[in-house]
Amino acid sequence: MSIVSVIEYKGDNKTVVWKHPMVDFDSSTELVVRESQEAIFFLDGVALDSFRAGRHVLETGKLPLLSNKMFGKLLGGDVFRSEVYFINLVEQMNVKWGIRPKIKFTERTRGGDYQFELGMMGAMSIKIVEPRKILLNWVGGENALGQVKLMSYINPLINQHLRTYMSNYFDEQCISIFDIEKKTDDIAKEVKKRLNEEILLYGIEISSFFIERFLFPEEDEVYRKIKEIKGKKITETM
Repeated sequence: MSIVSVIEYKGDNKTVVWKHPMVDFDSSTELVVRESQEAIFFLDGVALDSFRAGRHVLETGKLPLLSNKMFGKLLGGDVFRSEVYFINLVEQMNVKWGIRPKIKFTERTRGGDYQFELGMMGAMSIKIVEPRKILLNWVGGENALGQVKLMSYINPLINQHLRTYMSNYFDEQCISIFDIEKKTDDIAKEVKKRLNEEILLYGIEISSFFIERFLFPEEDEVYRKIKEIKGKKITETM
């Protein structure tokens, strides 16, 4: 049995959750938690004692939940066995998102209704607000959770909410695809609100959400013709 003397994580900020490779420690082991981290002890699928920034000597009295869980099961002396996860509390900024596949909608004109596809992409900032929830919901038995992996969970939620909201938005507001860029801020604000209502359940908050670009169907001949006609009308009124 190898007893670890210091438990700490010195990795980069793109790692959201990281599990220390060693699981055996005793009352002389030091836990080092940096300012932007929280460390959580995890045993048998249960998140137990947690520590914020500081240098902590892991005496039994400082681990009441783990001590109670392991009562009668100590590995000799005061040796404990537990996984230790470090959760990165630094705000993850400029995280990219995109819609795949594109959103289908109907453009209503005097000449008829036409089906088009609209793509969207942007960036957002996310932060961990409840470390235990992200550990229990999205980490599972993995040794680490990086920003890319985290976004593989979040992007489907973005796609779902944007599709639902945009489909209703086009119908309720009777807005044209050619005017949608004027509503960028309003759309981003509402989608951020809807996303947070769901994603907060997983311990994450979206602190900012931006739409950087709409991907218009420029390859569609009908779209190009309508755009040209609208452009001429605008020019004639100037």
